[in-house]
Amino acid sequence: MAKRKRGRPPKRKPPKFHLGQASSLPGSLWGLWLNHILKHGPTWLYVATFLSHAFCCRITEVLRLRARDISIKDKAVHVSSMKRAKAVDKRLLRVLLPKLTSLKHKGVRRKRQRNAGARGLVSWTDAWSWPEKPSGYLFPSDRQDAKEARRTKDTACKAIGRLRETFAPKCKDPPVTRTIRTHSARHRMISDLKASDIPDTISMRMARINDTKTFAKYGQLSDQQVGNVLDRSAKLRKTLGEIYGVYGTTTKRNKRNS
Repeated sequence: MAKRKRGRPPKRKPPKFHLGQASSLPGSLWGLWLNHILKHGPTWLYVATFLSHAFCCRITEVLRLRARDISIKDKAVHVSSMKRAKAVDKRLLRVLLPKLTSLKHKGVRRKRQRNAGARGLVSWTDAWSWPEKPSGYLFPSDRQDAKEARRTKDTACKAIGRLRETFAPKCKDPPVTRTIRTHSARHRMISDLKASDIPDTISMRMARINDTKTFAKYGQLSDQQVGNVLDRSAKLRKTLGEIYGVYGTTTKRNKRNS
C-alpha cells in the first residue's frame, strides 16, 4: 500500500475562465431585462429579481424571505443573517410601496405556450402569488424531491442562464450577456445609489458591505450616469459659471448681455 505523502494539500486547479463582475445593466437595459424575464421566464424569477434590486439584497437573501418578513404596514423587510452579516430590518422605500402592494394582493400571472411534441403547442398559466401563511416562503420549491423547501440560488442561476441566451436588446451598447447574473440586480441598485448622490456610508449600510475597497468594486457607473451626476451638481455649475462667466441661457444676466 502506497504511503500518503505528507505536507501541504495540493492547490486547487484555477477555473478555465474568470467570471468577472456581474453586469449592472445600466440605463434602460435594466427595464428591458425585467420585461424580458416577465415575457419569457418564470414569474417567480421576475418577482425575485425585482425584490433583489428593490431591497439591494443577494438573490439567496431574497429566496429565504417568508411572508412575515415583509411588512408593508410598517414599511420594513427583515433580512436574515448571511456571510457574517447580522440580520437587519431594512426600510421599504416609499416609491416602491405601490408595486409591493400590487404583488401582495394580485401576484403575477402570464399565459405561456410550449411545444409538447406530437400534441403541438400547449398553453398554460404561469402564476406567482403571495403565500397565504405568514411562515410560507415567497418562493417555495415546486419539486417533491427538493432538499430545500424553498428555491435556491442554483435554480435562479440556471433560469437566468437560459433567459440571457435570447436577450438581444436593440440599443447602442448591448451588454455582454454572459455577465448578466443573479447578482446583477444588487449591482444595479448600488449603481443607482451612487448615481443619486447617496453618501457611501448610507449605500454601504443598505448593501450590507463593510469594506470600502469591496464597495468600490460595485456599482461601476456608465459614462452617461457620470455625466448626469455632474449636470445635476449645482456647486459644479456655479464654480464653472464663475470661471467662464456662463450662467445658463435663461438667466436675466444673459438676457441683458444679448
